[in-house]
Amino acid sequence: MSGPVHTATDQIKTTVPHPYHLVTPSIWPVFGAFSAMCVAGGIIFAAHFGNYILLAIGLLGAVSTMYVWWRDVVRESATPGLHKLITQIGLRYGMALFITSEVMFFVSFFWNYFNYFFYPDKMGTAMAPVWPPMGITTIDPFAIPLFNTMVLLLSGTTITWAHHCLLEGDNKGTVQGLAVTVFLGLAFLCGQAWEYTHSPFNFYHGGVFASAFFIATGFHGFHVI
Repeated sequence: MSGPVHTATDQIKTTVPHPYHLVTPSIWPVFGAFSAMCVAGGIIFAAHFGNYILLAIGLLGAVSTMYVWWRDVVRESATPGLHKLITQIGLRYGMALFITSEVMFFVSFFWNYFNYFFYPDKMGTAMAPVWPPMGITTIDPFAIPLFNTMVLLLSGTTITWAHHCLLEGDNKGTVQGLAVTVFLGLAFLCGQAWEYTHSPFNFYHGGVFASAFFIATGFHGFHVI
């Protein structure tokens, strides 16, 4: 009877000293890439043909991949000796780079908005170069936008409270803080849904202004989810 099969990774782990965290083979990156491709294609199908099936499949696959992949990471962390200092540093750097990439998304969205704000003649339309464009009625910033801003600021306070309770070992306070934060997140999404359904302009016929508005606020709403 043959013995266990040792891979090249196993040999490196046991024979060659190194400062790297070598992970075991996983199928989840393949599923994640396939789901991302479905999401990208689904957005095109939804925008041009009104078909949301591929987009739904991609989003479901992306959420499922995140769940099972992070589940494996949590299981690894519970195994003594696997998540050493170098691994923890790598995870922190990875999260820092991820947050940086998310920040750059919003930098590009705001850059797009202020580019047309300061240089409306770049819109390339026959109408007068003004911003917002002629025919666009903007949303009152002191109505739902102000409400949503206050909700977001309050949710930042409650999640900080939950984090403080977690550090102090107060499980009850942690759960309460997280519950209030989730409730505030739902309140924000309800406010944004109302704002979208009552918007004086729409995504399809609102031109550059509507595109800049919906892509920035929609991407932010997706992060709240």
